[in-house]
Amino acid sequence: MHRFSAATQHFPSSTAARIAPGNDALAFGFTDERVGATVFVADPEQNPLPKETRLRAFYGLTPAEATVAAALSTGNAPEHVADTLGYTRQTINWYTKQILAKANCRSRSAFVREVSTTLPSLNLETPED
Repeated sequence: MHRFSAATQHFPSSTAARIAPGNDALAFGFTDERVGATVFVADPEQNPLPKETRLRAFYGLTPAEATVAAALSTGNAPEHVADTLGYTRQTINWYTKQILAKANCRSRSAFVREVSTTLPSLNLETPED
């Protein structure tokens, strides 16, 4: 188990943190049933593109939602995402509403900001990576 004290750690002022409920702990490889929550701290200076498996695990997205979320998270317009993935614009709008609700974001720009500041430092090892 890794522990750290925030009082002894120095983080950049732009560091972001997110807390995931304990019932998501298994998705991240934690096997201890006593885990009540998982705290993720991200350094926005690192900017790898989020992988669909990370989006699925972190936000509880379906595979299709994760595919759309990954495309939207790079700042692509919904029209471009629809053309690229072969969906109608209405389907992308529906998926976008589902994604924003699960990510607790009010807009696509808030989602892009959320993903770019929260997920980059997650170095989750999953079978699909």
